[in-house]
Amino acid sequence: MRWRAGRAFAVLVLLTACRDGAGRRSAADPSAIVVAPAASPAGLVAIDVTGADPSSEPVSPLEVALDDRRLCVRTGGRVHCTTAPSADVSLTAAPALEGIEDAVSLSISGAFGCVATRAGKVLCFGDNTHGQLGAQLRADWSDAPVVVSGVANAKRVLTSEGHACALLGDGTVRCWGRNDGGQTGGSTYYLPAARELVQAEAVERVSDATTLAVGRSTTCAATRGRNVTCWGRAPFDNGRAMYASTNVRPVAVTELAGFEDVAATDGVFCGIARGEVKCWGELWSLFAGDRARASNLVTAGITGARKVKVAATHACALLADGTVTCWGNGSYGALGRGAVLDNGEALAPEPVRDLSSAVDIAVGVVASCAVTGAREIYCWGSWAVPGGSMRKDPVPVKMRLD
Repeated sequence: MRWRAGRAFAVLVLLTACRDGAGRRSAADPSAIVVAPAASPAGLVAIDVTGADPSSEPVSPLEVALDDRRLCVRTGGRVHCTTAPSADVSLTAAPALEGIEDAVSLSISGAFGCVATRAGKVLCFGDNTHGQLGAQLRADWSDAPVVVSGVANAKRVLTSEGHACALLGDGTVRCWGRNDGGQTGGSTYYLPAARELVQAEAVERVSDATTLAVGRSTTCAATRGRNVTCWGRAPFDNGRAMYASTNVRPVAVTELAGFEDVAATDGVFCGIARGEVKCWGELWSLFAGDRARASNLVTAGITGARKVKVAATHACALLADGTVTCWGNGSYGALGRGAVLDNGEALAPEPVRDLSSAVDIAVGVVASCAVTGAREIYCWGSWAVPGGSMRKDPVPVKMRLD
């Protein structure tokens, strides 16, 4: 761990949503600043999970997560990460992250990641510039996973560029980290100098949640009743916000009623409503022509979908028959059809070649992966190899998992 030298001071900013002269909500502005002595460098806060109710739903024993430079795999409760995936080297060859023995959920974004454990705790590792590790840690980085303060009975965790959220067993949500747009659902914006004060906060007005979409400045939750509530800075559809530009507090989005699954990255969102995939936000990377410039929900033309995942420039959907369909930018090979010359136009959905019986999917900036019912992992897209070139496979490559 790296610690900043010298005496630190913690600074936090309280955010309120302001209104302009026309009565519209504008970007949140600081209303108060508090300066306090920094916390102890120990910074690791234990939480009592006695009596935490383990998830009553089946937990997948195998999960893959991707970001712009790593592939991580959760298997047997442990997590292994590599920056150079290869069909010739087992994904478990890299040492497991220390202190993680019973992980049931994994998410990585940018330079940090988190896991939820069977005991209901959440542990995070990597970058802590904005307090996204949630451990009231003064350090700006931690290679070792640290326990998030204030979270118990977590069933799932999702991360974005600078914040993370945990879905709890009772359907409520807690978020922490960067909050410059209200994306954690709280009213406090912790400056980097105050990261040791960051703690997970309960998101008001959210209950019975079943899944989360954690974008760069926006977070959404879908419920068992197929309602979607969002908070933070609204994604824009061709200059039109689906709801007020900044909602520090969560608001139900009527246009998203009926969605049972949602996913996000940066300003791009997609969801599933009765098996049909629809997307909203900054869609230039996912759809061509007028569809990318649409000012409302865009139908992807995919039916029978069970799960959808979104990356910066492409998306993939897992269908009920075990096939995987991807669309968007094809220049990196992440659509499962080989590297396609980038002419500036997004490609329409097509099934990934030579892949079937998938039960889960993951997408990253330049690659995608799938887990099959036979506990096999297949990936396609661009991988860094010695010499600096990129491998762009036309079909999924089976990864070793010893």
